[in-house]
Amino acid sequence: MLWSILLRHREFRGEKEIKSWNAETSIFHKFPRLLENFFEPGKWPFWNEYFVNDKKRFEEWVTECARNFVIKAAKARRAQRPLEKTPNHLEDLNMIERAFPLAKIIHIIRHPLDVFASMRKRSFVTAPTHDPWLRVSAKEFANDYKRKVTNALQYKGALAILTVRYEDLTEDAERQVFRVCTFLGIEPDATIIYGAKPVKEIGKFPLRSHVPVYNSGFWYNIVSEKEATTIMRTTKNIRNRYHYE
Repeated sequence: MLWSILLRHREFRGEKEIKSWNAETSIFHKFPRLLENFFEPGKWPFWNEYFVNDKKRFEEWVTECARNFVIKAAKARRAQRPLEKTPNHLEDLNMIERAFPLAKIIHIIRHPLDVFASMRKRSFVTAPTHDPWLRVSAKEFANDYKRKVTNALQYKGALAILTVRYEDLTEDAERQVFRVCTFLGIEPDATIIYGAKPVKEIGKFPLRSHVPVYNSGFWYNIVSEKEATTIMRTTKNIRNRYHYE
């Protein structure tokens, strides 16, 4: 949602529009695995064998590949600055720092029960063979949520990180978007929240939204009491930090 909002800003949108939701690259998370396992084991050698298993040199090469991917994509769109949406970026901060030491990270956080409920609802309209991450157990989800947020909290690198609560963005979109723009060093522009016209569009994308949408508040119809208890217990410290009851 925030990615779509910021992509409307002239600093990021470029002259050629990204029209597909499949433009979510997750490049910093998937690229190392893609390059390391490009060939089938036993049939063709792995890429890193060309580096005689020198992990440092191989890591440098992967980082440079990811860096060039983002830069070339921005140039192809003729955008002034690249805007990359990597859902797992909190697990790849060190690599992102190596590739873009001046990068700025925006971390969206949302109440864990609403995240889990959203995943559960999305799984209802997604084929069972697709997106297995939507069907994890409450325990697996809670541990994953805790690990990623903890990574951000414990990160000691040089990247600037701004955390924005999803609930604050939906309840006061203009204030939060202006806050994000200030953090990024770009001119605040309220029109990017809903597009050219500052009005909420009727309807939204079935699975994701490109305008601020409130929590449904119906997680209790989808998440069992046992699942909710597991999630709440595991994420207690994080919830306290971000004022989630």
